[in-house]
Amino acid sequence: WVKQFQKSDAEVFLEKPRNQSYSKEFKIQVIEEYLAGGCSYPDLALKYNIPSHNTILQWVKKYSNLEAIKDYSPAPEVYMAKRIQTTFEQRMEAVQWYEENGRSYKDTAAHFGYNYAQVRDWVKKYESSGEDGLLDRRGQRKEEAELTETERLKRELILERNKRKQLEMENELLKKLNELERG
Repeated sequence: WVKQFQKSDAEVFLEKPRNQSYSKEFKIQVIEEYLAGGCSYPDLALKYNIPSHNTILQWVKKYSNLEAIKDYSPAPEVYMAKRIQTTFEQRMEAVQWYEENGRSYKDTAAHFGYNYAQVRDWVKKYESSGEDGLLDRRGQRKEEAELTETERLKRELILERNKRKQLEMENELLKKLNELERG
């Protein structure tokens, strides 16, 4: 911060309205300059006005692990969009598009106009449970015959806890009533 302050005055401490955007070419330029051995992470961050040297460290790690270096363009509207009510077919279409077009939650959300978190949830559910994971089961309970042993035991445990809590509340009420009658 001291070096940044000396370089650009108090602007360093001003809050930015959104994340900074870096092109793929810019990232590769900074990575290659680091790998050439001329500068450290903090020096490069100061030179190119990058708020954190950890950003450069992450770029270099990706580059070294042969991961794709991509342009970054923040799209806050994708993250802040309202959740949209969807059908099973719409969820399935979004997951398939995600699989076929680069596996990016952000791009999929922007393409369909959905919320980033919704798309991520659907993909995770699809990966863990297949198409059944995309079914909307809210408000529907499984029949006793459909339950696994673990699910059945969990239900019983919840019922027992609720009964115990009810009894504890009744005991507390009786104690207070006795105190009032004596007092």
